[in-house]
This record gives sequence, C-alpha cells and structure tokens, in this order.
Amino acid sequence: MADCLAVDWGRAAPSPEPPAPVWPRELMAADYDSLLRLMLDRLAARMPGWQRLNEADLGLALLELFAYAGDQAAYLIDRVALEGYLRTASQRESVAKLARLIDYALDPGAAAETLLVLQGDGSAPFVLPRGFAVATDAAEGEAAVVFETAADAIVDPQLSALAIAAVAADGTSLTLNAAAPAALQAGQELVLIKGRLRVQARVGAAPAGALVPLSAPLAAAERDFAGGTACGNLVAASHGETHTQRAEGKGAPEQQIELDFVPLTQIATGQRSARSTLEVRVAGLDFTEVENFLASSPTDPHYRLRRANDGGVTLVFGDGRQGRAPALGQDIELRYRSGLGSVGRVGADRLRVFKAPALPLADQKLTAVFNPFAVANGRDPEPLAQARQQAPYQLVRQNRAVTAADYEALARRGVAVAGTTVIPLAAKARLRQLGAVPTMIVSLDLPDHAPLTAPLRAAFAAELRRYKLAGVEVQVEAARYAPLHLGLKIEVAPEVFARDVVAAVAARIAEFFAAGRFNFGAPLYLSDLIAVLAPLAGVRAVAVTRFKRLGDRYPDCEAAGLIAVGALEIIRCDNDPLATHNGIALVRSCGGRDG
Repeated sequence: MADCLAVDWGRAAPSPEPPAPVWPRELMAADYDSLLRLMLDRLAARMPGWQRLNEADLGLALLELFAYAGDQAAYLIDRVALEGYLRTASQRESVAKLARLIDYALDPGAAAETLLVLQGDGSAPFVLPRGFAVATDAAEGEAAVVFETAADAIVDPQLSALAIAAVAADGTSLTLNAAAPAALQAGQELVLIKGRLRVQARVGAAPAGALVPLSAPLAAAERDFAGGTACGNLVAASHGETHTQRAEGKGAPEQQIELDFVPLTQIATGQRSARSTLEVRVAGLDFTEVENFLASSPTDPHYRLRRANDGGVTLVFGDGRQGRAPALGQDIELRYRSGLGSVGRVGADRLRVFKAPALPLADQKLTAVFNPFAVANGRDPEPLAQARQQAPYQLVRQNRAVTAADYEALARRGVAVAGTTVIPLAAKARLRQLGAVPTMIVSLDLPDHAPLTAPLRAAFAAELRRYKLAGVEVQVEAARYAPLHLGLKIEVAPEVFARDVVAAVAARIAEFFAAGRFNFGAPLYLSDLIAVLAPLAGVRAVAVTRFKRLGDRYPDCEAAGLIAVGALEIIRCDNDPLATHNGIALVRSCGGRDG
C-alpha cells in the first residue's frame, strides 16, 4: 500500500537525468608520459583559457603527481594480474601457491650432510654436545662453510687412530699393530684411511687381540690398508650455522619477522622434501609451522613462512582468528640455522677449523676434526623456471579422484597390509547419495575371490581417502558374486576313455571360470562356453542341460544364449563339491570307453 501511495497518478513519472559522459581514454595508456599527455589534452578541452604550462605552475605539478600515482597503480595492477598465472608469475610465493593447486610442491632445497671423524686425547672419553661447529678455512673473498653435528658424540681417545698392520686376503678382517682397545666393540663404525683411499667399515664381532672382524668383506680394490689407520669416533653433521634472534609481540594481526641470516637451513627428509630448522617460541610456548592458516583456530600456535626470490625468509603469525597472534610485549625467540644447497659441497679434509671446547678434565683435549669423504649431497632450492615447466606435468599422474573411473584406477593399484601388497582383480565404483553426504562406494574383487577382511577394507578406504575431493565420503565393500548352475552332457568318441574326457572338461571349466576371468557386470555367453569345450580331444559334441544362475528363483537361460548379471555382480562358478554355493557345473558323458 505504501508503494501505491508513493506514486502520483496524476502526473507522469519524472525521467532520470542522463548520466554524465564518460571520459574516453586509451586503456593501454598506463605509463607516466601517456597519462600526463591524456590529462593535458583533457585540460585543454575543459579549460582552454589555462595556458600556464611551465614547470613552476601548481596545476601542472599536480598533473605530474597524478600521472606518477597512476603509473605506480597501473604497474601494481598489472603485477597482481600476472602473479595469478603460473606462466607469468615472478615471485616465489606466487609460483609455490599456484603449483600447490595442482599438487606440485616446490623443492625447498636441502643442506649438505657428511660424516666427521673426531680425534682426541686424554685419560677418559668425553662428550661433544649436539650442534658442535666445524668449518672450512675462510678463503680470500669467500666466507667459511660451517657444519654442525646432528647428535651428541662420544669421543674416546683410544679410537682416534688405530694403526693397521694388514688386511685379510678375503677382506673380512683387519690386523692392528697392537691389541684392540676395549672400547672397540661389535657394531663400531670405522673409517679406514691410507692416503686418498678412504672406506667406511663396521666391526662385525668383538676383536680377539689385534684381529678385528668386519661385518662385511671389503671389496678387492679396497683392501690395501696395510700401514694405514682405522678411525672411530664418527658423527653425522650437516651444513648450517645456528643463530638466535629475538623480538617482541606487537599485539597486531599477522605480525611479521624477517630472519636476519639466510638462507634458512633445510634438512632433507626425502628426494624433494625437507624440514626447516626454524624453532619459534612465544612466551615459552612452542609454535608449529603450517602451510597456511585455513585450518587454524584462534588459539592454535601456528606460523607460516614466506620465501622471497633472493632467499629471504619472513615469519608470519596468525591474525587472532586463524592462528594465534602474539600479545603485546610477549617475548619471541627464534632459533634457526643458516646454510643451504650446493655451497656445502666441500672436498674431503676441508672441514678442519673448530673452537676448542671446554672439557671436564685437564688432560682431555679435542685434537682434530675432519671430514674423510667429499660432500656431494646438498641441493639448491628449485628454480622458478623449472617449477613452471614441471608443475603442469603433475596433472599427468593421478593425484585426485573425481570420477568413478578415477576411484577404480586408484583401487587397482592395491594396498600393503602386514607387509603384503594386495592388488584387486577388479574394482567397480559408483556415487550414491547416502543422506546428506555423497558417498563413493567401491566394490573390490580380490585374488581367488578372497573375502574382504576388516584390515583390508580399512586399508583400501584410507588409501582412497587420500585422493578424494572435499565433501565426498568413501566406502569400500566386497564384490557381489553371481554363482552359476550348469549342466553339460558330453558325447565322447568311442576310442577314448570317458573318464579322461570328463576330467579334461572339468579342468577346462575351472580354467574358464578362474578368478579374474569375468569383470563386474560381464555376462556369460553360451557360445563362449561351448567354444572352449568343443576342441578338447575326445569330445564329439557338447549339449547343455542346465544354463542358469544358482537358485530356484532364476530361470534357465539356454534359449537366450546368455546369463546376464547386475552391474555390481561378478559371475562365479568354482565347481567345488564342498562349496556348491559358489557355483557348480555337473558334467555327464555318453559313449566312449569304460575304465
């Protein structure tokens, strides 16, 4: 009613004012000179009397300022648009996020790792704590390469250098110049050194006097260690120097802290994966690194890392809604290592510089540290150009299941349960709406028609859930079998024993109905069955007396010439007298010889 009263029926509705004309401009004009020329042209049309275009004029200065601001804004708009495509993105953060959308993770690189030999002196063994640093000599114009030990190391002076008198002809043992020290026990790792020849070995059994058995024989080319030394006290080390950095909480969302020392050390966990050495503690609480804050609650102690093209790393906290934000004044402690990639590939005996540690006894001393082998396993972060080329090929591999055929292909890969890989003979998937949740139901036909046990069902379900889309559930079930009831009458040639022909027919039927022969929904054609039996030696003719599914409710299908089954059923005929519920084939003969 109010709408009707608001209309004046005595007069025509006023027409709206025409919109103001839009200033036409060249969309490609986005740089300073083009924008300034467009504004000057527009000014000449709107204010023809303004002729003061010298540099001191305030109006011209404003136009130049607007052209500069427009140039900057246009550049940012273009950059934002280009960062949204894998081919044109130039920032590592953008490339990483775009590649992650197709399940491709950029290789962050990994620190080089090596083995160190520790040699000491003193009356008793001593311990070097984890993180003990060893470096190369700083060459002119180059910084020293620092490695740190990955675990606490026990240095026993008795194992520093054992003189080798001889090596057994078969390479299974060493003979020392003196009796082996008591510290040399079975399982002890050794490095055998003679000049440039270096070999890692392990003590196989407790030494007997000067004879040291080895757990594995040395190769023929690695037995010339007479006059060399055997060194114990081995410890693993990796490239990177430890740093501690402190900051205070600002109480603001998404607080950022840039690391002072880069590149951040990454320890390899796989061929293309690595874990960061960054440890973050806020007010005594340890924070955990996440890829993003999508699954973070307001109280979750999470942070993420943003990596720049030049190797710089910025730590980003949550905003208080997704991920906890440090409160104002809270102490933030960062502990991390810097050092990464091919820089850590140093030659043998290069890592020798160290700071003498403080030891508990006066006569204890660390005399030498060196790497017996060259370091060759550090890898640099993946270049952006390589990621742009390789990331699209990730789609060639099946890493997501969308259609039913995808689930079937993934299920046919099989799963490992209790050390055994189980690969199904066939798989059938279909999408059903079970309540409010769409569910992909996958039926499996296991080898030899074995039952689908609870551990197998759980293993297949867990494997398929790794690839499913969000909002879709997965359910695994056993295949449904359609057992058959067949009756065959075989006419046997007069010169052949009927018993042998019947046995051959039964064997051929078992082969024809072997597990895996029929897929889901595949029918049985009568002509196919006769075609495999008729060529047998001694068979003159094959007659079918019964051709149906097992059970009184199913009709005989001889006239139709095929037995059809449902889309989720598999034909089965084991012909086992002790398990007739799995299908039976009755074979009779006529003619032939008795006996």
